Amino acid sequence: MTDGGAGGPPATGPAPAGQGDLADQERARAACLAASAALAPWCAGGRPRVADAKGDGSPVTEADRAASDAALAALAALAPGDLVVSEEAPPPPGWAAAPRIWFVDPIDGTREFVAGLPEFCVMVGLVAGGRPVVGAIHDPSVDRTWLGAVGAGAWVEAGRDPTTRRPIRAAARSSLAGAHELRSRFRDSPRRAAWAERVGIVRRTPLGSMGLKGVRIAAGEADLSRRIGGRTRYWDSVAPAALVLAAGGEAACGRGDPLRFDAPDLAHEGLTLCARGLLAAIRAAAG
Repeated sequence: MTDGGAGGPPATGPAPAGQGDLADQERARAACLAASAALAPWCAGGRPRVADAKGDGSPVTEADRAASDAALAALAALAPGDLVVSEEAPPPPGWAAAPRIWFVDPIDGTREFVAGLPEFCVMVGLVAGGRPVVGAIHDPSVDRTWLGAVGAGAWVEAGRDPTTRRPIRAAARSSLAGAHELRSRFRDSPRRAAWAERVGIVRRTPLGSMGLKGVRIAAGEADLSRRIGGRTRYWDSVAPAALVLAAGGEAACGRGDPLRFDAPDLAHEGLTLCARGLLAAIRAAAG
């Protein structure tokens, strides 16, 4: 069992069901940073950020594939007995029945990455016993990493240096009145804006990456993010959901139903991330 690193408690043994293991948190961190390192030629401007369209119409770049390969190689070495699913690789047979599944999003926010916006990140998360339990998210634009293990806590570190690690905590809020929402940059709608006004949300900040929404909520810098009316792929949701839960916040499907990770299309209905105590108000205000 590895140490939790500076700023985090030491790992003392296997985590109880539904909780995260600090050794797994460090595995997620290592895979996440390996993927981020693979992006360096594109982030430094040495290679063009050119996107192709995948079968579902979403964009993919050479950088996505390079980062995916790096994360898969790292997890093959660090967690050889576990199944790994990446956005840019076909899922292994029998993935849904595995007790432990790693999910990799090599670039969360590919549209922003291609557009040159500093709103993308690398994400690695672990589902164990059907629940998101560990998440690691790295933002190459600021060289900062957020880590969380459910039941143990959540942290942020700068410069890939564990000695800078400090704990983070989600805000506590029971009412939507006065809340700060992180909305989609490209998928917002008048209906969503009207709902926010009706329930008393006072600030709506556009942000492209679901992972970066998750880190701001986990750090108590915003109160909620809701993606509804569509399917959210597991690689988009596991790491931010685990991070928010580890920081004491709440996570659910778009309209508040519990998260599940066994659907054949590797997706659930939307995603809600929020401050602790706020999910009940979101469910009550359904819209």
